[in-house]
Amino acid sequence: MSMYEAFINERIEIGEGMVAKVYLWNGYAYKCFNEGYPKEWIDYEYTQQNEVCKCELPIPRYYESEFPNTIKMDLISGISMFERFDVAGKDAVMTDFMTWFKKIHEVKGLVLHSVSKYLCKQIDVAPVTGEQKLYAKECYMAVEKEVS
Repeated sequence: MSMYEAFINERIEIGEGMVAKVYLWNGYAYKCFNEGYPKEWIDYEYTQQNEVCKCELPIPRYYESEFPNTIKMDLISGISMFERFDVAGKDAVMTDFMTWFKKIHEVKGLVLHSVSKYLCKQIDVAPVTGEQKLYAKECYMAVEKEVS
């Protein structure tokens, strides 16, 4: 059996988003993008994540994957940010998010692309209430104003 066949047969699904599923395999998480998802977008995510990792936040590091259309990353135990909305409430989650966002933008020398138009689009389609979307946008705009 090839390594890819072992991956397909042994992996365990641990999450799913709009463009990818996340699997556990051999101690790592693998983000497997949907068929047809552009490689340049995968490369963009990989590059940006590795820049953000320089901030020493508790986030997964990305690695070159052995498999096509995937990103290999550290497996971090715990609940997702989405699940945390239910546990801690929107204020705590958004406060954490804005604290991390601010910390990222305070680090000098990071090569980050503007996320304004992308983040607001993602907030619009997030599986949360309209009130939570509005709050997320307000928090984002407050931080954007402060770091500009």
